[in-house]
Amino acid sequence: MNWEQFSVKDEGECRLQQLEGGDTQLACYAMGHLLTGRQRVFSGYQIVITLAGREIVAQSQGYSESFRPVLRECNRLVAAQGLRLLVAGNAPKYSESPMSGGAGYGYVEGVSKALKIMSECP
Repeated sequence: MNWEQFSVKDEGECRLQQLEGGDTQLACYAMGHLLTGRQRVFSGYQIVITLAGREIVAQSQGYSESFRPVLRECNRLVAAQGLRLLVAGNAPKYSESPMSGGAGYGYVEGVSKALKIMSECP
């Protein structure tokens, strides 16, 4: 019996760019918490990107206060398919506060409000 469950906290669209040629395309994403056990205990974060009918599933391993480790795993998985995620969490000046990271938000220098880690890169 598989006790792991995915609790979606946010859904939307994200943009991906082909490494060869630079063409971009939209994909759907869902991000949230992985829960395990009968009591549904938090066990990590997950991001699922749906692109052309296939799913790219990235999960964090172990406890973290942020979605950043699972975004790094997601970047690795999309790069293996010749793509790059164009999201705020990959911006060079992206940062998080101790309270925003676990909620999936962060800040980019020059933008006055918090952005979702998976929102389009400004």
